Amino acid sequence: MSKKKIATGNYEVGYCRPPKKHQFKRRRKAAVDSIDAMAVLGQSVTVTKNGVAQQMSAYEVAMRASVKKAIKDPSVTAILQVLAIAEKHGLLTTPPEPIGGGGVLIVPGRLANEDWEEIFKPRNGKAGKPTTKRSNPKREGNADE
Repeated sequence: MSKKKIATGNYEVGYCRPPKKHQFKRRRKAAVDSIDAMAVLGQSVTVTKNGVAQQMSAYEVAMRASVKKAIKDPSVTAILQVLAIAEKHGLLTTPPEPIGGGGVLIVPGRLANEDWEEIFKPRNGKAGKPTTKRSNPKREGNADE
């Protein structure tokens, strides 16, 4: 690396001392007052979603992008950003108290459809069909193991 140039001598303009007119000037801060953020975010933007053109505000587009990023790329900063905005606008609420003090449901594994029907049989005596359409033969015990 080269050494820093040091001016030697007792002079105002010369080697390593350019005239004040040509020295680096500090940048001015951007005029924040001249930008109306609400007007920019409130502008209507045409967005194509599922092949259909829709009108959305620029703020909604930015929020949808933030939520999508928080879900797709689970980075803490993206999630915190979405949660902070949701909290600012009062979208987060505390969940209601559980009825009866709450609890834990432990679901036994490897049950046949008949066993599930027996466990969750309606009180009127009619047995309902299981919610799953497919059956796993290994779980039912019909498969050759």
